[in-house]
Amino acid sequence: MTVHQPVPEARPMRAALVGMPWFWAHMPSIQLAILKDILGSCGVESEVFEFYADFADTFGVDLYGKIANTGTYVGERLFSQFYFDELREQRPEDIPPLAFNEPEIEKHILRFGTPLVDQFLDNCVEETDWSRFDLVCLTLTAQQLGTSMAFARRLKRRYPDLTVIVGGAGCAGDMGKALLRVCPEFEIAVHGEAEATLPLLVQALRDDASLETVGGVSWRDAEGVVRTGSSTAMHVFTHAREPLDFSAYFARVGKLPNLGRLPSWIPFESSRGCWYGEKSQCTFCGLNEIIKFRKRDTSQIFGELAHYEKTYGRTNFFSVDLIMPRSFLGDFLPAVREAGKDWTIFYEVKSNMQRAEVQDLAAAGINWIQPGIESLSDHVLKLMKKGVSAARNIQCLRLSREQGVTVSWNIISNFPQETAQDYADMAVMMKYLHHLDPPSGIAPFEVHRFSPFHEEPREHGITLKGPHHRYRSVFPVAEELLSEIVYRFEYDLIEPGDEGLDAARKAVADAVAKWKAAEARSSLFEIEYLEDGSAVLRDTRASEQEIVTRLPSHEAALLGFLDELKPSVRAVQLFAQAFPQAVASFGGVAAVEAKIAGWEADGTVLNVSDTLQSLATRRLSSRSAEQHTLSDPELVPAQ
Repeated sequence: MTVHQPVPEARPMRAALVGMPWFWAHMPSIQLAILKDILGSCGVESEVFEFYADFADTFGVDLYGKIANTGTYVGERLFSQFYFDELREQRPEDIPPLAFNEPEIEKHILRFGTPLVDQFLDNCVEETDWSRFDLVCLTLTAQQLGTSMAFARRLKRRYPDLTVIVGGAGCAGDMGKALLRVCPEFEIAVHGEAEATLPLLVQALRDDASLETVGGVSWRDAEGVVRTGSSTAMHVFTHAREPLDFSAYFARVGKLPNLGRLPSWIPFESSRGCWYGEKSQCTFCGLNEIIKFRKRDTSQIFGELAHYEKTYGRTNFFSVDLIMPRSFLGDFLPAVREAGKDWTIFYEVKSNMQRAEVQDLAAAGINWIQPGIESLSDHVLKLMKKGVSAARNIQCLRLSREQGVTVSWNIISNFPQETAQDYADMAVMMKYLHHLDPPSGIAPFEVHRFSPFHEEPREHGITLKGPHHRYRSVFPVAEELLSEIVYRFEYDLIEPGDEGLDAARKAVADAVAKWKAAEARSSLFEIEYLEDGSAVLRDTRASEQEIVTRLPSHEAALLGFLDELKPSVRAVQLFAQAFPQAVASFGGVAAVEAKIAGWEADGTVLNVSDTLQSLATRRLSSRSAEQHTLSDPELVPAQ
């Protein structure tokens, strides 16, 4: 028996493209939109069903977001119990902790969530006449496996002749093949990017031909044996692509009473892969061959976003790129700025940006970034192979705050060979950063499939113990099979860490909590340069009581000089060369050194990564430091 029914020649092939929880509910699925575009070019009619939006609206948008954004296991468990009957027999109180490390919260989620999921799955099946379709394509990204299995089971019971195809990150490598062994309802798994595979797959299904000639897929043959074809090439952006169709999402969300009232984002992609990771992959990065960087023609992006604005009336755009193309600084950003668009754009970037680059981001509406700041310790950053210093990370936070750009970041810990001093230093430093965006928290690194930690564990000082234990309460399958379908793995360090590491990490966690409290009261530390060359510092980092300090022009010049990173051992020498008159006003080099030492002690200046930098953000309502530097004769750099 074949896995599909051949399509009658009298009508075109039809496909249903389905997105299940726990995809982020505030935007359409770009994965489904790309599939729709590819299928359309193959002559396949398709409809998009973003069921995750319905579930978020029913389940509670805030709680849904909490589960979707934190990668917890309780969300998958809510759905997988409707695939694995033995899970449904368990009482919530008998289930090991899955997510929040708060068993009572999880029990309540499972109790009230279970009947909601049951009704939701029924609604998904009953919403449409699925016999209209030949194919049902399910995307498997983060936390969509259990949900898709439960839907596929219920759907196939009603419509056994449907061919169910899965693809996405959850099918990469050997995972797709293993999923077909776990879930008989999944009949074909696409391992890589769809552009190269889907046209060949569609043609084979149309002709009722063997899938052996289709690269990049696994399938179940007539005897029920799971087979895998050859690999396929990655997609390269060689041709212009028309704007994607997100109309199904907005039509669906427009009917939802809760989600429909909230802001929506429109996803877009300008590149795939990571230009930094292609050269030096971070140790915890779980990208496989898709890490190869490929960029779209930049000239297409502006017109695409303008089309979305006109078509959907939305101006919030979410880049799904792993990292912003460097060329955007010279082409796309100026185009947005010059057009005067009032857009809000999210991008992942690298943190080693200069002031002019952050200004360009803000001017183009990129006011929310994720720059990959995973630590403020140089030693830990080297262990991660991040290719950036703590000083650059802090400068990124400072310049972003100055320009009104929100930074999302977190601290990753527990790396082999890290020391207690790494965290002790971080905890002390953080009290001076209360005017900047704080991290979301601190948590141990995870071992993800395809990461250097996973592929070469011993070389990185760890031993793998198998799939994360929480998966066992989500997917009750044999351990060997479980290890082939999951993304996270448990580990031990080969060598124990420093004595006192736990206490030092706890000190960082406490420092983060204080930092967040300071953010809640809008803590600031800013400098305003005045017309006479002097400056005023305003500081509420330590308390709500504002400390105001007036700096004479020579001190203002020094602090402005340290606004850009300067090497610690040469900072005074460089200042003396650039501003000899200011040094004379100090009373000599020794007085400059003493002033810097005093500023280091009170957190006005930070000495980290062998560099000095001022921590004060510029007050944008006043003239900039550069303007004042050039307007006051005493502060003009020596030629």
